[in-house]
Amino acid sequence: MSRMIGKIAKSQHLLKKCSIPLKITSRNNYYFLLPEIPSDTAETNELMRNDDIPSFNEITANKVQTGVQKLVVNFDTDFNELLGKLDKDKSYDKTFENVFNPIEKSIAPLDYAFKTARHLSFVYPYSKYHTGYLKLDHKVNLAKNERWTNRSFFKILKELNSNKHLMNDVQNRLVDRSIRNCVLNGLNLNDAEFQIFQELNNKIQEKQSLFKHRLNHANRKFELRISSQMSLNEIPSRIKKKIANDRQNPDNGPWTIIPNEEVFESFMKNCGNRSLRKTLFEAYYSRASYVQEQFQTNNSEVIKSLLEYRRKQANLYGYRNFAELVLENKAAVKIENVIDLFEKIKANIKPLVDEDLGKLLKFSAHHGNLIPFETYDIEYWKNKYVSHHFGIDEGKLSEYFPFRKVLNGLFEISKQLFNVEFKKDDSNRERFWDPKVESYKVMDDNGQTLSYLIIDPFIRNLKIDNIWSYTGRNSSELVGFKPLVYLNMNVRDRGEFSAMNFAQVKQLFDEFGGVIQTLLTKTSFTELSDKSLIETDALNLTNKLFNRLIYVPQIMKLISTNKNGDSLPNEFLERITKANESFKSFDLMKQTFLSAFDLECHISEKFWYEIMEDLWPKYMPIKLNKNDYRPCQFTSIFGENFGCNYYSLIWSEMLASDLFDAFNDTDFENSNKLLDVGLKYKKTFLESGSSLHVNEIFRRFRGRNPSIDPFIKSFQD
Repeated sequence: MSRMIGKIAKSQHLLKKCSIPLKITSRNNYYFLLPEIPSDTAETNELMRNDDIPSFNEITANKVQTGVQKLVVNFDTDFNELLGKLDKDKSYDKTFENVFNPIEKSIAPLDYAFKTARHLSFVYPYSKYHTGYLKLDHKVNLAKNERWTNRSFFKILKELNSNKHLMNDVQNRLVDRSIRNCVLNGLNLNDAEFQIFQELNNKIQEKQSLFKHRLNHANRKFELRISSQMSLNEIPSRIKKKIANDRQNPDNGPWTIIPNEEVFESFMKNCGNRSLRKTLFEAYYSRASYVQEQFQTNNSEVIKSLLEYRRKQANLYGYRNFAELVLENKAAVKIENVIDLFEKIKANIKPLVDEDLGKLLKFSAHHGNLIPFETYDIEYWKNKYVSHHFGIDEGKLSEYFPFRKVLNGLFEISKQLFNVEFKKDDSNRERFWDPKVESYKVMDDNGQTLSYLIIDPFIRNLKIDNIWSYTGRNSSELVGFKPLVYLNMNVRDRGEFSAMNFAQVKQLFDEFGGVIQTLLTKTSFTELSDKSLIETDALNLTNKLFNRLIYVPQIMKLISTNKNGDSLPNEFLERITKANESFKSFDLMKQTFLSAFDLECHISEKFWYEIMEDLWPKYMPIKLNKNDYRPCQFTSIFGENFGCNYYSLIWSEMLASDLFDAFNDTDFENSNKLLDVGLKYKKTFLESGSSLHVNEIFRRFRGRNPSIDPFIKSFQD
């Protein structure tokens, strides 16, 4: 918890930590903590201004520090003054507006400034901006989350909740979410229970940290040397460069493999040396397990203890198990619904996996492989099969994706679906960190500005070589904030000849779905605009929708052209579509197995490896490798707070398939019908943010509850 100004009676312990430098004075046996409050104002510090576009060229690293700290103090002071008014001023009604509107007016500027600081830390890595942001991250989160540890605020929330009929759906959503945050912080427990709650929380955090520490230790000890006598001709050059002892001559060995997901996956797909694949597979998946017989790196007992503490934590809240606690607030709602999803996948997709396995065995036998498949053979032969039947020269494919054509195509898609226009705005060019950064206003059909998009398109020194986006400002109609999004790309700047490979195009489509999700949000409260507060099993639905759009012929014509003005030939589109669809049932079954394992670990009291042994043959077509202990590296589940959430990846795909069917049913030929569906999607999923439960938003869009049928059908076609 964080509180900037407080007093501590001599009989009490200091429980609250300060987040900025403090002076300590005493009076009458009380201690007062007086923060050295920065003197910054909006007039002296550009970071604190609520301009549509931040003045990046004027915001120094020092202004980031003092500006955010001042806004933290402002928020903390305003919140405590509000609590005092609600507690002591009998004439101040405890209405939703009187409670939440003052908080919004204080938290929205803090959130905007902090997101600007985050962006500067990305733009200037290895700088004071970055180190300063890392320090601020903890302080800001402490300040914003103090509400959920305040018993006076919890009491006010419960009073509001007792009058649900006086509030609308959005207001009830914000109150419900706030109450849940307080409950998860133990505020509904008695003193004895709260002490147990704190002890369990500490133990859980300790075990999660220990899990990551031991895995990191195992990673440092991991090393697989490959002799220069061996051939790695099939391995992509970028991967060989990562592992070559001599980075200047990556084609010449020796090479040293370290734990890296990209390297591991590339070897499984491309390495023709079966013995090397086996060695790497077994070494990679035995990291941090008891196979290594080293206490410092063994995560097995850590998993066992962590699951026990999570079970006790759930019991303390009144749930039978940890899975019940987690799923209560998700789109899936309850355990039975998730298990039903797993069963339907097994019944409908497992036969397809068996059929595909037979196809792979036949293909590999035709190419001289007469040895039965092991787990480390699947990815290699899948890749060989797809390359043989559907492969297209990447260089030739890239000729059809000039950067400007792809970007303008995405803008045109947004217009056809959502009736919005991206208008380039050069008036802010001097504010940016690089002269090639571009700014766009997103306009509705009446010419009104809805939001702002800032694109940093080209690779440059020290810039992260990837395509990614994040929110720069959330929607807050209450304080007049329009959404702002940053889109960072990795295009090689060759003027009009700047081109993208197909992998980059796919990644851009995925990111642009998230960009649109934020840009078209219309909410009165910052925290209901934030995508991170959407139910975990319904995250990134618009991203997934755009992933599917790329394979629609009418869409492909909008984003592709060669130097002769011809769009991507239908033959090429058909081949890349089939390549994308091939063997995806394998990936789904692996995802389902991991999801079932995650859930069962938090329901059953059996040892985690017994659970793995029991579940594996129910989902996977190949026997479990005796050195496969991948749960010991399952960081998202056991090293972080994603436990009982892994199924979310499948659930959200199921929802996205159903949503895409609404668009696909128009055949993308009837522009009027397509726009009707798009505007309905915009009104429900996009503008709502997280202000309603996703199941309610889904019903408003589709007129019914989600169906698994489109998802299953997408694998059977």
